[in-house]
Amino acid sequence: MKYGSDLYAKIELEYERRRREAREKSDFYKDKMLAIPDFAAAVERLKKARFEAAKARFDGDERKRAEELAKIEKETEILRKIQEENGVTTEMLRPAFTCAKCKDTGINESGKTCECYYSVALKVALETLGIKEKDFADFKNVKHLDKNNLKAIYGKIKKYCDTFGVGSKNILLSGNVGTGKSHLAECIAGELVKKGFAVVFLTATELNGLLLRYHTASFDEKNLYFEILTDCDLLVIDDLGTEPQLKNVTVNYLLTVLSERLSNDMPYIVTTNLTQDEIISKYDERIHSRLLDKKHGVHIEIKGEDLRLLK
Repeated sequence: MKYGSDLYAKIELEYERRRREAREKSDFYKDKMLAIPDFAAAVERLKKARFEAAKARFDGDERKRAEELAKIEKETEILRKIQEENGVTTEMLRPAFTCAKCKDTGINESGKTCECYYSVALKVALETLGIKEKDFADFKNVKHLDKNNLKAIYGKIKKYCDTFGVGSKNILLSGNVGTGKSHLAECIAGELVKKGFAVVFLTATELNGLLLRYHTASFDEKNLYFEILTDCDLLVIDDLGTEPQLKNVTVNYLLTVLSERLSNDMPYIVTTNLTQDEIISKYDERIHSRLLDKKHGVHIEIKGEDLRLLK
């Protein structure tokens, strides 16, 4: 795989880092065990037995092969006991790659891009913009369910998470500051991540930065940035309306992203303090229509008090 841009090069460096760390850890335990004379001797006897067994199989000498297989079993048991005495498992002697399918190369056994490549690309792209991975809220730790009709809303949202998939509804969460919109969006994201879905959760300001990077990127990088926003299972945009408006960037590309996800039945969740009129004024009717599209989405307006002021 060739990398013709800075972003792709950084992705490859991330894979290299993962491979190096996995091997360094296993090499540490290998060196520890090989420093034990009995273990090192058993390893050499095991290698020789495997070689002789393979040779006997090639020669068609089944008696010799059976003898060598017995030796392999004996030496393997010796190694296991020595490892056990030293608190080292066989798994610890093997590189613990982050992705077992591609061994942290980004390419699977069939020579195609591995499933993990998307998550690595996302991590690198966000780190490039100074955006750290988020620790999402959890449904188990929700407070003030007796306020702002949250008990009923959270009940519906849990069902949404249970049945989530391609074609799930888009959600617009609106309401005054502190009514629980962002926390609710985080709970959805956290629940779906635990289920194995690829979720991109960005504040509107972070999204703006990503769109600006897309605007100035090379052709190859443009594709990658665009895929990050359009190919994930769920895109969450938090606090829409708080970001600065960048000419030829914010509205234009936001519209493109929402339209692309709509056309492919890929859901998105948007939280905002803006009213519908304010959305039209700050953006335009096209974005308003995509956020309020009743066919593909639902609008949940959370009314009530500022929960941040409560103990």
